[in-house]
Amino acid sequence: MSKTHRKKYRPIQIKTNAWSIAMAGRAALNMQDVEAQSGPIEESIRRIIAGKDDKLDWQRLFDVINVIAAFGRQGKKLLPVWREFHDGAEDLCVEVAERRKTGTLALHADEVRYFLAIGEVWRDLMTNCTKGQYQRALDDANKKVYSAMMKMDSSVKRVDAQHGVIRRGA
Repeated sequence: MSKTHRKKYRPIQIKTNAWSIAMAGRAALNMQDVEAQSGPIEESIRRIIAGKDDKLDWQRLFDVINVIAAFGRQGKKLLPVWREFHDGAEDLCVEVAERRKTGTLALHADEVRYFLAIGEVWRDLMTNCTKGQYQRALDDANKKVYSAMMKMDSSVKRVDAQHGVIRRGA
């Protein structure tokens, strides 16, 4: 018979805030959060349209487009035609960024409308999504871009904007 003493049984403590954490993820973003997420991208879009853009404006725009794709992958309820919208937005951004390298700052009317539509879709997503959906979309977009950049995936393009290199997610 062993003479070692057994430890006293201590049950695992119950986390009392688990319910509140779960419910916080189901709550909609408040108007301050919507403004905090929508304001900077709308300002970046205005600067791109005006031809006064910099790398940060393009980076915000590509990040928003990648998160829009992550929202689309979550389900069709938030953004039913996300793939077409995402692909069109990416192609527009790449085309305009390439044109900006040659010194052409002017945009066509349909390009201006599409840039404004990106801002409207983003604001609409922020207004209608929950905190949990938003966090999952952010995590998904960041994970996808990071893993693609680490693997040097062929589906990820690096776009040279006027003031630096910007990542373009798959």
